[in-house]
Amino acid sequence: MDGRQRSLHTAVVPTTPFQTPAWRAAAAATGLFVDATVVTDGAGRELVLPALRRRGPMRATASLPLGWGFGGIVAPGGGPTGADVRAVVDELGRRGVRLARLRPPPEQDAAFAGSGVSWSLVRENHSYEIDLRRGREAVSAAFASSVRRAVRKAEKSGVIVERRSDMEAVEEFHRLYRLSVLRWAGETRLPDRVVQVRAMRAEPLGKYRAVLSHMGDDCGVWLAHHAGAVVAALVVLSHGGEHAYWRGAMDVERAGPVRANDLLQVSAIEHARGSGGDRYAMGLTAPGSGLARFKSGFGAELKVSHEYAIEPAWRSLLRESAGQVLVPLRGWASGPAGS
Repeated sequence: MDGRQRSLHTAVVPTTPFQTPAWRAAAAATGLFVDATVVTDGAGRELVLPALRRRGPMRATASLPLGWGFGGIVAPGGGPTGADVRAVVDELGRRGVRLARLRPPPEQDAAFAGSGVSWSLVRENHSYEIDLRRGREAVSAAFASSVRRAVRKAEKSGVIVERRSDMEAVEEFHRLYRLSVLRWAGETRLPDRVVQVRAMRAEPLGKYRAVLSHMGDDCGVWLAHHAGAVVAALVVLSHGGEHAYWRGAMDVERAGPVRANDLLQVSAIEHARGSGGDRYAMGLTAPGSGLARFKSGFGAELKVSHEYAIEPAWRSLLRESAGQVLVPLRGWASGPAGS
């Protein structure tokens, strides 16, 4: 990044934790990605497209990769316009980027959809979020009665919640994550070892250490204690007005009966609101799923956005041909649950 781009990069303010330089530095520290952020003054405005590219040949520039949050465009004075989107896409072309995946947050979706860019692929995303600007009473009133009962049960059972930002807390979270993987393995037709290897490759402890090292106190690890043990944990990332529930894990046999997860979420939501947050983002979830119902119980609303792709015509044809073969194979491998 040259001097002009570096000065532009400091002239606009990210609105979510996923748009920050610290977040991209954490991703790069895992050794899996390089920072591929685009900075331009196209359209007469200083624009930043936070982006990462996985190491290796023929890799897409992603804003951002799946599992690393929404990217989108950071623009001065609020969200981007359609002209801003075109300016960023033009800059990608000037840099020789022929393969890109852009996943803007829901509030930017209209600008991307109406930009006039001829996208190669548009894929629908479903995410859930809570509007914290409604105030304490309205946010609390949106909790389902089942959530309120669960919180009372957790409190009566002696569940204690704390928020920390240290390596020991990260290690506690990852211990619970590994327990969760064992549970998920039992719900698939794949060998347990295969599921565990895949999960640890995608979510190694080093990934969480890197996030904490670069995000600092903006990486909050929420721990639920019961009977002298940590039984559930959440990772919530914060920046500006957004607090994003990024990951969660639990010891289901210990956390389930005392409803520790419900108390964790309510505590994190109330902390976000009390900290002046505008939004508590709960991430991508398939509508109608059990996880979607869980999130809706806290008053989270469904938001529809899209993933926009730039790719050569030959790759589009190859992807479509491969999809015709892979879809039935996936159904055969996963059985009724995946069909």
